[in-house]
Amino acid sequence: KYGSAGYGFETIDLGAPGTQIYSTRNNNSYGNSTGTSMATPHVAGAVGLLMAAADSSFITFYKNNPAEAALQLKQYILDGTDSLPSLQGITVTGGRLNVYNSMLYLASLEPNLLVETDTITLSLLENQEFSSELTVSNKGFGELYFQISIDGEPEWIAIEPDTGMIASGDSVMIELNLNTYGIEPGEYNTEITINTDHGQQHTIVVNMSVVRLFVGLDDQTTSGFKVSVRPNPFSSSTIFNIVNPLLKPFYIQITDLQGRLVKEMKLSSAVDSNTEWQWNGDDIQGNINGSGLYFYRIITDSEIRTGKLIQQR
Repeated sequence: KYGSAGYGFETIDLGAPGTQIYSTRNNNSYGNSTGTSMATPHVAGAVGLLMAAADSSFITFYKNNPAEAALQLKQYILDGTDSLPSLQGITVTGGRLNVYNSMLYLASLEPNLLVETDTITLSLLENQEFSSELTVSNKGFGELYFQISIDGEPEWIAIEPDTGMIASGDSVMIELNLNTYGIEPGEYNTEITINTDHGQQHTIVVNMSVVRLFVGLDDQTTSGFKVSVRPNPFSSSTIFNIVNPLLKPFYIQITDLQGRLVKEMKLSSAVDSNTEWQWNGDDIQGNINGSGLYFYRIITDSEIRTGKLIQQR
């Protein structure tokens, strides 16, 4: 086994131990020799040839990520070797160097679409606007052209830009704009689809809850189910007071602005028409949340009471 002396390589197999390599020597002469010193020039030459054959996208990738690009070249050299029975079990690859095969691996590279998420879930108040960013990346080689569409084109969601190009190793930020003006409280969903000129596709499911705002006010229904939360805003804790004359089973959910579940309390059977529950601003694991806007839902088999919580620490 022979190794290289640089270019980010740890070990490159060029032959079995003791293999004689005929090469130049001092004093304008030639001769056979063995060892890493004989293998390194071959590895360096192979790397140099691959770099000369690489297109501009790989060169850009190499400049931005030299260590990762060096490991890629190493893998192309290892994968491109010619398998020989005499080298099986002797070298790591069981083969000898074939730079032409390695160049074919390099030439076959394509752009690769990468999107950071598959699902977006959030809760918004009535008549609210919300903006977020979605990162779309090209982790392959070569320019990647994309086009984005929204299923059904609902009025409550828009994206910018919906077309573009991403260079190798680069990313673009897609702005996601949502608004709930003129929308009734409820659940809304759609799908964002990203297509590329290389036939790749990525779908993102968007789930949006629109909730009605109640802060510090009692909310009475015809069934007598009544909810109040005080104090609100709060600093360290707040108390839910739930009047439940029909003794309906219920549970409480608290989510953050993005719709992520923060806390939950379930009451499978109600034994008292008046229930109090104190929330200390902590999450499911008991960690204290920071200041911000939160939403609560109190859910029975026939109704949902919703409201906003403001935590000020």
